[in-house]
Order: sequence, then structure tokens, then C-alpha cells
Amino acid sequence: MAVCACTMAMAQVPAPGDGLFTNKGGLYIKGGLNLANVTTTSDGAVNSAKTRGSFNIGLLGDIPLADVLSLQIGAEFTGKGSRAQYNSSLYTGTYTFRPYYIEVPVDLAVKIPVGPQMALLLGAGCYGAVGVAGNYETDVVSGAGGSTSSQSIKWTDSGDITTGNENGSGAGVLRRYDFGLNFLAGLEVGPVQMTAGYDMGLTKLSSTADNNDDNDKNRVWSLNLAFRL
Repeated sequence: MAVCACTMAMAQVPAPGDGLFTNKGGLYIKGGLNLANVTTTSDGAVNSAKTRGSFNIGLLGDIPLADVLSLQIGAEFTGKGSRAQYNSSLYTGTYTFRPYYIEVPVDLAVKIPVGPQMALLLGAGCYGAVGVAGNYETDVVSGAGGSTSSQSIKWTDSGDITTGNENGSGAGVLRRYDFGLNFLAGLEVGPVQMTAGYDMGLTKLSSTADNNDDNDKNRVWSLNLAFRL
């Protein structure tokens, strides 16, 4: 009788993972905070003081491939760029570089169940982006007062020249298309996905630079929320 009772009790204990999480997939609306920068050395390092805050907003399609695996394809409007401060005996100033792209990320996401309708998200993939808007602003303060100037970013597929101070920041004239790798980690809780992401650009921003090292490329950290529709 004791054996029967033990057998019945064991039968009521769910197997590991049973009922914890269902990979439902679906269409999500998403948005988040970007912390954008541009590499300044040949090995791809950035100066954290030049980080610019921006945003992203768009749609995300989550296509289940297995119980714990999804293909995620997005379409979003996202801001990248950087900022820099400079000082001299005569004046101080700030350059702010604000390019905006329509970006399509494609990722494989592993979903590891950790609770009822809750899973750890780990993903990686690539992105393609096209520049659609942006500007390059200079704020200068001197003994004579302050001034601000702004010009629109020119997107080009040709060999237009980026000159002067623009060379270091990738401002002024940019390649229209940007490609790179992206990585994500976070949680899926019911209809909500909360993720941290990292975009690593592989394309130089300057329209005339050879793509022979990792200087002058986009780098973006992001914190994102996505809600299933």
C-alpha cells in the first residue's frame, strides 16, 4: 500500500520543465533606450565619455522553431551616433552626432524555462540598417558668448569626402547602409520581453574610408521592452 501511495505521489510531480513555459511567439511592439557610441581606435575601442543617449521603437516578430528556440525578426527606427567635448584657452564646445536608421535585426533566441510562463532569453544574430535622417550639431561657448550650429547628415552611396573634424566622429557625410552583429539577453514573462542588447557595427561610417580595421564603426547598447499584441 505504501508502494502504491509513493507511486501515486511521484505521478503527480511534473517532469522538469513540464508546464513551466510555452513558446507562444507572436508579434510584439517594442521600444527602448539606446546608449550609442562610435569606435575611435583600430581595434574597435570606444571612449565612454562620448556616449550619446537615444531611443529605438518598432515591431518584433517572434517565430517559434522549437519549444525553446525562436527566430526573431524586427523592424525599428533607431538612433545611433556619439558626442564629444573639447576645450581650449579660448572656448569650449560640444559636438553631437545624431544619425537615425531603419534597422532590421534577425536573431536566433534560445528560451530557457525558469518558472511559470517565464524564460531566460539568450540570442545572437545580425542586422542591416539604412540611414534615413540625422544631424550634426556644434555648441560653442567663449568669452564673447555662445553659439549653436546644426547641419543635416548627408547619406551617400558614393565617394563623397568627409573632411576636417568630421573624420574622427564620422559626421557630415555617411555611408547610407550599416551592417553588423547583435546580441541579446533578458527575460520573457508572459506577453512581455525585457532585454539588454548590443549592436556591433561592421561597416565604417565615413563614406571614403577603407573597411580595413574597426575604427569609425557604430556601437550601441540598449535596454528594451516588448509587448505581445
